[in-house]
Amino acid sequence: MLFKKKGNSIRKSKKDKFTPKMSLFRAVAKPVINARYNVKLLEPLAKADSPVLILGNHPSNLDPFIAGVYTPNKKMRILSSNFYFRIPVAGKFLNSLGAIPKQQFSSDIRSMKAMLQAVANGYSLLIFPEGRRSICGEYVEFSDAIAKFAKKLSIPVWASLSHGSYMSWPRWAKKSRRGKITTDIKCILSADEVKNLSVDEIYTRIKEGLYYNDYEWNRSANVKFRNRKVAEGIENILYMCPKCKGVATMQTKGKTLYCTSCSNTAIMDQKGFLHPSTENDVVFDSPVDWYHFQEDIMREAISAEDFSLTATIFKIKKSDPYIGKITPCTSPSGTLTLDKTGLTFKGTIDNNEETTLFFPISSIPALCTAHKNDIEISDKLNTWYFYINEKQMTVQMDIAATLLHRLQGSDN
Repeated sequence: MLFKKKGNSIRKSKKDKFTPKMSLFRAVAKPVINARYNVKLLEPLAKADSPVLILGNHPSNLDPFIAGVYTPNKKMRILSSNFYFRIPVAGKFLNSLGAIPKQQFSSDIRSMKAMLQAVANGYSLLIFPEGRRSICGEYVEFSDAIAKFAKKLSIPVWASLSHGSYMSWPRWAKKSRRGKITTDIKCILSADEVKNLSVDEIYTRIKEGLYYNDYEWNRSANVKFRNRKVAEGIENILYMCPKCKGVATMQTKGKTLYCTSCSNTAIMDQKGFLHPSTENDVVFDSPVDWYHFQEDIMREAISAEDFSLTATIFKIKKSDPYIGKITPCTSPSGTLTLDKTGLTFKGTIDNNEETTLFFPISSIPALCTAHKNDIEISDKLNTWYFYINEKQMTVQMDIAATLLHRLQGSDN
């Protein structure tokens, strides 16, 4: 029997309480999404008669809506970050559609069981293997765990690939902007191919099917994404000046990104590209290239034996690692330090008691953050929400943690 385990198996259920609600959501959401974001489906794909594994790229918050609306299979369950289930209205909505909560950047047995159960009951699955929205507009590397899961399911694999989604709503921007989004949904692996190919071959096919770079796409697409304050917020991910190498010196106003140390200035156009304000300014025309420049500098920094980044805390919240309510801590104070071994908190959390928390680098493939002043990270007992004083430090810690994790490997 499918998904058999020792001593038991996944039980099938005849009752389908989610598909009617998903159908209603799709009917309501599609015209709204089209009107606001000008979404174009490149080639319609025929509906599958049995479950498929749908993998989407994740440039922005729009992706679950786009993939959820345009995928031909209505009988579908979506894997979503458990953070959204903690928000009362969002959690209720997601539960009504049968969305499955997943703890970010951690092995989650509960979500695995729920997904296996869903497929056994005839549902397709929609998963975003990157695990988070793109930071700079380019594909985020992910592990081969998704290829292993596809192998376990042995069902067809589809890719839902969008371009323009990042530029319609960059993760650093306060508001979305209207331009154009193209979406292509296609089968990248048949059931027979999944069964016969190795995990490495499946992994390669998935990565090829989901790769994107919205800026490279827009060099030829030439789409304008109109916004009066088009650059504001991008300093949350572009923190280093390419001219003076100043750290946390970049600021924005309107369409301008500038360095507070040397006055190096870039002007962002409506297509998302950056241009030097004068012939003496040094800029990268693409935020992707600018971000890679920062990664290269950080790669050198973490090679030092005494490498560390430290931030001071002004607020801490905590919750159950899965779905529980988020509660504020009573006496938040202390420091959060990232070094080659991991992330360490030292200070007080509740009742002014001195506390030390340690999260090994092997358990941090990336930091869960909105790249403002927030860092979310889980241990076996709690999910912790740290809020730091230092501006532009979360992106520095995120880049460093990601690079260190790649060097040292995973314990998941």
